[in-house]
Amino acid sequence: MPSIAEQLSQLHLFRNVERKDLDRLVTICPSSNYSIRQTIFTQGSPADHAMLLVSGRLEVSIQTDNNVRHIGEIHPGEIFGEQGLFHNQGNRNATVMANQASICIKITPDLMRDTWNNPAIVAMERHLIGTMARRIRTTNLAIQKVWKDSIKEEEKRERQKSSRSRNDATADSSTEESSGLLGKLRSIFGGK
Repeated sequence: MPSIAEQLSQLHLFRNVERKDLDRLVTICPSSNYSIRQTIFTQGSPADHAMLLVSGRLEVSIQTDNNVRHIGEIHPGEIFGEQGLFHNQGNRNATVMANQASICIKITPDLMRDTWNNPAIVAMERHLIGTMARRIRTTNLAIQKVWKDSIKEEEKRERQKSSRSRNDATADSSTEESSGLLGKLRSIFGGK
């Protein structure tokens, strides 16, 4: 099996990083092996570091009320749990579990601050900024879609209300709360 530094060198994120810098990264970042179905992060637990998936595949899910909702997958070369790098005393927003036997390296705020001149760290920072920008864009698009759909539904309800009696309009008020903009955002992002 190839060494962790060798596996890192195959990732797109490190395409312009020299092997000596990857070797240095491996010596300062602890690595962990995870077996299938092993939990890496648990929703609600303290977030004090991030991880980089070196090999394998991970599943991301959130729990709302009594439902577990699959959010996505993490593939080699992706950084996850980045809230632990930026938010002091934050908590994990999702549970991350191994779908395959996986290897991850731990990335701490101290590592990012103290080794800023290592080209491997610089590559991770660039990658992280790109990842966060994509996530923000995706979230914004989801919010815009829900907002536009909510406006259309509100207009439709207003037309229906004007043609109904007062009793029918009162019965719709509980439906409006769950199907309005806030209700839809809660269903997408798992809020209460």
